[in-house]
Amino acid sequence: MVPELVQALAWSVFGLAFGWYICHALKEVDEIREVLVHHSGGNGGGGSGGVGGRGGRGGLGPNGGQGGTGGVGGVGGQGSNGTTHQTSDKPRRILGIFMMLLAIAIAVNAWYSTKQDRAIIEREADRSACQAAFNSDMAKVLTIRNSYAEQDRAETLKMWDALLDPKATTETRLKAAQNFRDAMHRTEEARNAVPLPNLDARDC
Repeated sequence: MVPELVQALAWSVFGLAFGWYICHALKEVDEIREVLVHHSGGNGGGGSGGVGGRGGRGGLGPNGGQGGTGGVGGVGGQGSNGTTHQTSDKPRRILGIFMMLLAIAIAVNAWYSTKQDRAIIEREADRSACQAAFNSDMAKVLTIRNSYAEQDRAETLKMWDALLDPKATTETRLKAAQNFRDAMHRTEEARNAVPLPNLDARDC
């Protein structure tokens, strides 16, 4: 499990680093755009208000008296409002969250795929080991059973030699037949005690 965890962690670090790089690049683009907008006057202050008009001049009164009061000056015009460009961090945050989730998904997928591959390899290794053990046991059993077959052939030849011997008596021939029968029983019991291995029973 340790290699899988290391690989998943590596993928996560790669995804987070890539996401940080993209967000950092977008931030630099926004800063450059703000500088360009500032120099082009987009962030300038409001315009100056217009200068009020001068009051009217009073006329001369009778007999050189004081003249009338001058008119009120006009009101100055309102300055224009400057516009301020504001950059939102929302797109970068959304992209950062997406990249983080993508990195986690890649890490989980890599961990799961590696785990599945390791499980398949382990099953194949167990199957190969089981098959090798079966073949080894089969070879041993066949060697033992072949030795019993050799004993059967030897007892058979011994019996025929006794039966076909012209000098043999009836008692000798009967004894040879009895010995052959007993030998066959012994080898058959020994052969049954060493059965052939069953591959299906081992579930390889």
